Amino acid sequence: MGTRGLLGFLINGERYGSYNHWDSYPEGLGAEIVKFILSLDEEQIKTMAERVEALEWVSVKDYGEYNLQMTEPLPLILAGTVTSMPDKSDFIHDWLCCEWAYYIEDFKQRVMEVWSGARQVGEIIRFADMSPGCIAGWVDALNECRSQAAALNRAMPATDSDKETTTDAQSQSTANGTNKHDDSEADTEGDKAPKNTKDAEDPKANEVVIPDQKLSRTEAAHQRDLQAIAAATGGIGISVVGPDAFDRLILAMGNASRAT
Repeated sequence: MGTRGLLGFLINGERYGSYNHWDSYPEGLGAEIVKFILSLDEEQIKTMAERVEALEWVSVKDYGEYNLQMTEPLPLILAGTVTSMPDKSDFIHDWLCCEWAYYIEDFKQRVMEVWSGARQVGEIIRFADMSPGCIAGWVDALNECRSQAAALNRAMPATDSDKETTTDAQSQSTANGTNKHDDSEADTEGDKAPKNTKDAEDPKANEVVIPDQKLSRTEAAHQRDLQAIAAATGGIGISVVGPDAFDRLILAMGNASRAT
């Protein structure tokens, strides 16, 4: 399965992006972009600035997503061969599928942003500071965010939402006539100890687990996921399994925090 992402531009304050299906990680698409930029002389940078600003951005439906991949568009733009690009800029919001994005600021400001999913990674990078070594820095910045997110997840106590969920379940059980016991003495004993001693001893019992799956979801489904995460965890208490675990944790935390 391809590592999907965007080759993007910031043009007069607006973001545009061309969809990339394969090898969008820093060592792939990221390295190729850096290699192209470092190959340019002063006059070529000025030419790129003029031609990127003049690009016509067309619908993906009319142009197709796979016509231009990796850094193939960049030398073609420089040569004047490509004057229009398929705009897939909304793909950046699909945080489950858009794994990496690179935004070059129209070659005038001579800077680039690196995004992982729906969040920026590290600082804005100036062309003058670019080198093959900067790629490892992007990965290091993302790994640091993952470590911080993991620490937050481990330290989070049970939330009020968990308690409300338990209360609602007990109320429903009573309403259905399934909670049959002697209220007089049993409830008194229940006040002295947790209803579920296993949950009280295990801090992970109340965590929300998001399985590591490659899912194809609509934007509406994404929003439902985020609302459920926010309601259950307050934007922090998410336990995730799988190699892409903390990418999803970071994104979910950010979106859920903004929603609360």
